[in-house]
Amino acid sequence: MKHTSNILIAPSMLASDLSELELEAKKLDKYGADWLHMDVMDGHFVPNISFGAPVIKSLSDKVDAYLDCHMMVSNPEQWVEQIYDAGGDNFTFHIEPLMYRPEYRFPENNPQSSTQSLIDKIRSYEMDVGIALSPKTDPKIIEEYIPLIDTVLVMTVEPGFSGQKLIPECLDKIPYLRDKFPEVNIQVDGGLNKDHAKTAIENGANIIVAGSHIFNSENMNKTIRELRHS
Repeated sequence: MKHTSNILIAPSMLASDLSELELEAKKLDKYGADWLHMDVMDGHFVPNISFGAPVIKSLSDKVDAYLDCHMMVSNPEQWVEQIYDAGGDNFTFHIEPLMYRPEYRFPENNPQSSTQSLIDKIRSYEMDVGIALSPKTDPKIIEEYIPLIDTVLVMTVEPGFSGQKLIPECLDKIPYLRDKFPEVNIQVDGGLNKDHAKTAIENGANIIVAGSHIFNSENMNKTIRELRHS
């Protein structure tokens, strides 16, 4: 996926009424949402379990939407084929689990790092590729991989639960990334309202993830429009 100058809105389905997932997704499509953000959690990398490939598959069979799969999992490689088969369009993995592997930390012993192998595997399944950064992760650690991917996801809350308050200093990563990598998509996720979205967009973000702010609003249509035009 090439960098887009348009602002994309990706509602986080984790904050929706999960008993009415199809209905919620169709409402979002009607209201002009661009992507559906699917938070996949394994209960290991993060202390929570959400939905996985079967739920994504059931949704992809019912709606025509770009499914943005945010993989909060300890072993992302094992899920690539399943997410592709389920209809995932984008596979965003966290860099943190890979940081603790010997093949990542000591590349002289393994010329092809696990990160590069994972990017290649996702590409082989014809999905777009993203790398996610948790709040305490320095973006410098992924710089060598950014030219190879489509999207950097800047987390502004700790991954694992919806409804958290945004950590303001996380937004400082956005202008740094935009200045060094003008062609990459920068996605922001976590505790965003329209004021936070305005700051993120002014700093260079072009994809806004919002969950509770959209689904808890009285008028989702209006809220999506406000986020887009922040």
